[in-house]
Amino acid sequence: MLRAIEGSLPPDELEVELRAETLSAQAILYGLNFADLGTYFEDLAAKWRGWTGSLDWRSLEGDLAISANYDRRVLLRVRLLGDRYRTQWVAEATISLDPGEQLSAVASDVRGLVVGST
Repeated sequence: MLRAIEGSLPPDELEVELRAETLSAQAILYGLNFADLGTYFEDLAAKWRGWTGSLDWRSLEGDLAISANYDRRVLLRVRLLGDRYRTQWVAEATISLDPGEQLSAVASDVRGLVVGST
């Protein structure tokens, strides 16, 4: 889950929450512009018929990294780092998405969050 902090567009802070089975992790991302995250998800949705290899995105400070692979479903490997100045932890999970409508909806939601238009 992604949430903009303070509601400004484009946001310069995003709250990231990663949940999978018994895992729950949260972190705040800082950046000047998260539009490239919206573009990343739009590119994945445009390639809904599949691709070879890994398509990767990384936040400015590397505290969020996403690696997408295609195997009839889109497999997003999400890696989230805790605040390196206070606590050092790493949380990782793989999220499976349908490459059609589900991925398109995620891309639209992310784009709307980071640039304010869907």
